[in-house]
Amino acid sequence: MPEISNDEVLEYLIQKVEETKIGPSVTLAIGGLVVVGGLVSSKVYYDYLSSLFDIYTDKSKGETIEHKDSIELEALEKYSKDWKESMIKLRDKKDGDNDRLTHIHLHNVEVWQVFSTEPFRFEYWRGKLSSIDGFSLGTKDQLETRTLSGSSKPPETT
Repeated sequence: MPEISNDEVLEYLIQKVEETKIGPSVTLAIGGLVVVGGLVSSKVYYDYLSSLFDIYTDKSKGETIEHKDSIELEALEKYSKDWKESMIKLRDKKDGDNDRLTHIHLHNVEVWQVFSTEPFRFEYWRGKLSSIDGFSLGTKDQLETRTLSGSSKPPETT
């Protein structure tokens, strides 16, 4: 089976996010959807995933956990522990066998469908690089700001 090619520029940006933990906002086209968000490292993404069950199992915050059943609470705590361990393993694992990036991670995400008036919103999102049809740096709002200020002209080359 032939290897699916990823966009080299987008792959480079993601690699820089992995190295520096600094990422720009991007707008992605994926099979008719528009996905907008800020690039984040895989470590940030997996750390977020590993904390998802903390609200149910962290008793140090003084919050009451309303469960009718101690067996349910015990099962939830075990599930949370297993989940956290799995996310940490994934975070620490290299993407793929050949160190090639395979996924993109975004924060503060909006997913727009054609003709929709409101997007689906997510705190974090993960997608396959090979599924991305196209991308641009920045968001619609950032582009409108640059256009109004007159700074959207391309740089001159020599």
